[in-house]
Amino acid sequence: MGRGYSHLSAEERSAIMVGKVRGESARQLAAWLGRSPGTISRELARNAPS
Repeated sequence: MGRGYSHLSAEERSAIMVGKVRGESARQLAAWLGRSPGTISRELARNAPS
């Protein structure tokens, strides 16, 4: 089977938001955090302004 799923930590969520403000791409953030680009994209979509 594949790797187990783990939730993003508060620190990872903060790093994603800071990276977004800096203009970094989801792929850049994913590589830096060691996460899937899809995970980062979903987190960004969840927290996007309406």
